[in-house]
Amino acid sequence: MDRVNEACKIAVELQEMKQKILTYVQSRMTFIAPNLTVIVGASTAAKLMGTMSRFYENKELMRITPDES
Repeated sequence: MDRVNEACKIAVELQEMKQKILTYVQSRMTFIAPNLTVIVGASTAAKLMGTMSRFYENKELMRITPDES
């Protein structure tokens, strides 16, 4: 039972940390991408920017990987 209680406490702490991070990112999105934030909202804009960032990182990795053909 102690393990379950500890796991629940950790889950609550993680949720609180996630909310703090999301709140911070949302507050900064108006400065980072104001037009996108107005169109889709701060939360969605932050998620889109994160996804695009990973996309471009992968694209750069693919460019420097030698072609096997």
